[in-house]
Amino acid sequence: MKYFTFGAGLLFVIFALSSCSKDKAGSHANDYADTTKETYEPDTVGLRISALLYYERDMYQEAYEAYGLLLKHDSLDGQSYYRRGYSLMQLNRHGASIPDFLKAAELGYEACSAYHSLALIYAFILPNDSLAFEYCQRCLQIDRNDKDVNLLLKQLNRRRPKDQGTKTKDATV
Repeated sequence: MKYFTFGAGLLFVIFALSSCSKDKAGSHANDYADTTKETYEPDTVGLRISALLYYERDMYQEAYEAYGLLLKHDSLDGQSYYRRGYSLMQLNRHGASIPDFLKAAELGYEACSAYHSLALIYAFILPNDSLAFEYCQRCLQIDRNDKDVNLLLKQLNRRRPKDQGTKTKDATV
């Protein structure tokens, strides 16, 4: 029974932090310390929990805002860039997600997945087959056997004769 009480208490603390940390983060945005260390400052712990909960619960607008606050704190946090980019994609703000995916890949966080997301954006949302091929190639440099990217390349190759340009002919796998 005491383990149940402890577990319930811990869950209450986590949810309390997640519900109030957004307001706290907004009011103390300039008070954050350097979080490039392995441990996080107390001010960012609640914000990180909130961002994760929003992200995992598909509350993408809130996740986008929380990850934006974290990035004001730590501009080298690849995970925050990736998750903010993914949140923007889910909010149908595909063009706005591109810089975040590029930064996440540059920082080495889920680079193949970030490049795959970029390839999908350019293949289907903001049509530019040449960029879609480029990002597929970058992903395959990291993971040559990525089945999703290889499938996307096959789809792009099937469309190739319809393309106006000739620059993408060099991008075969």
